[in-house]
Amino acid sequence: EQLPGKSVVMAGNPGDYVTMKEPLNITTNRMTMSGWIKRDGPQVNTAGIFFMRSSSAVALNFYDSENLSIHWNDTQWWWNSGLTVPDGEWAHVAMTVAPNQVILYLNGVPSVRNFTVDAVNFDGPISLGRDPGRNSRQFKGEMDEVLIYDRTLSQDEIRELMHLTRTPAE
Repeated sequence: EQLPGKSVVMAGNPGDYVTMKEPLNITTNRMTMSGWIKRDGPQVNTAGIFFMRSSSAVALNFYDSENLSIHWNDTQWWWNSGLTVPDGEWAHVAMTVAPNQVILYLNGVPSVRNFTVDAVNFDGPISLGRDPGRNSRQFKGEMDEVLIYDRTLSQDEIRELMHLTRTPAE
């Protein structure tokens, strides 16, 4: 049973992650992923927060030890958003995807990456806390209230998510 206030703790080891049982099986360039994370120290470069790797790679991950970044259709992994995730504190992170841009949010503050965002086939499961293609790219910290939407949420909607505690009925 999933209850509010119960986070997943990941120590950065190869077995510390959560994987969705089934792929989303959609092809899209309009979506949102969000959740709460609590970083435990420096992170490995490209440590996965949300990561799908199958016929393509899509992720919200770390650029270096503390800054958020993305993978989209096996590109953009070199981009540093400039959003520094605080160490040892809960932070709300989100990635909104639209045909012309990906926006990362850290506690409601956006960082925009403009590029042609090709539609991606989500034909592999999404892993939380790791890059499924690299055992070394593990997130170290806690994660809670992960959500995936089949549309691009607005900045106001992202900020509303930060003030909502979900119950099992939602």
